Amino acid sequence: MQGREQPFSNPEVATIELSDDGARATLEITFDLQSPVGVFPWTIQQEWTGTDGEWMAEPRRSTNPFATPERE
Repeated sequence: MQGREQPFSNPEVATIELSDDGARATLEITFDLQSPVGVFPWTIQQEWTGTDGEWMAEPRRSTNPFATPERE
């Protein structure tokens, strides 16, 4: 199915690395990716920006390793 995300479980922030100015952070997040053939441990990095004391994740679509490539 197009646009369908794989379910996941057990998310955990493994590391947080702050920029020198403290306005940005890179988080390494681990989780278990559920697939039709089993559970796979997975790790992603996510960028966050701090503004006026509020932290916001930078939206970015990650590649689904189980997705079927689009055909033209």
